[in-house]
Amino acid sequence: MKILVPIIVCLLMLTATTASAQGAYLIRETTYMHNDKQRPAIVVTVDPDVREITSEWASYWRSEYRVRLRGRRGSQSAENVSIEALNNRNFDLYTETKREDGKTRMYVFAAFGYDIYFGDSQYQNEFDWLKKQLDNFLSGYLSSYYRDLIRSNERDLKRVERDLSRLVSNTERAERNFNKNKSDIEKLQKENKALEEQIKQGRSEITTLEQQVNTQQNALSEMERKKESIKK
Repeated sequence: MKILVPIIVCLLMLTATTASAQGAYLIRETTYMHNDKQRPAIVVTVDPDVREITSEWASYWRSEYRVRLRGRRGSQSAENVSIEALNNRNFDLYTETKREDGKTRMYVFAAFGYDIYFGDSQYQNEFDWLKKQLDNFLSGYLSSYYRDLIRSNERDLKRVERDLSRLVSNTERAERNFNKNKSDIEKLQKENKALEEQIKQGRSEITTLEQQVNTQQNALSEMERKKESIKK
């Protein structure tokens, strides 16, 4: 009985993706090398892949401020951005997004000019505003991301549980048939051999699927906790 190999692989990948963490995300201040110097930046580490999150990040700026982020392979920028909250003073916005150790790391920074970066001593308010934009984006996007992921994996879990129930039923029936045929071993030797193999394989697959159900349930609990940790 060869069953559920694609689903098992999917569940293993999901478990790795949803490894234990303190929360869905944490925005930190850091620096990033730009124009030959370390510049003030903000960084966050999240689960979604680079392509998905950079696309959503660009959509956020386009819908909120009519700003078009351009770039590829995780490097995005927008020049001469003008925002009313920053007194319409033009600035350049940069984002560098990388996949590292199974997580996605986003670096965000901005500058009024070649050597005038948000986060420098006289531009802390602008830096705080930039952090707020990233926080607003992640709060909305990750809430939707985890909700969709939970729904998808709940469907996978139900399929696994149905297959487990069917496999248990089939194996129990094989055991009953095996016991029934014991009285005439010589006559039914070939059939019993096949049934023995079926029982052995069935029991092995039951153990595997039970482990996968437990793993999936733990992964769903972790994603629920991450979703709840996102501030409303």
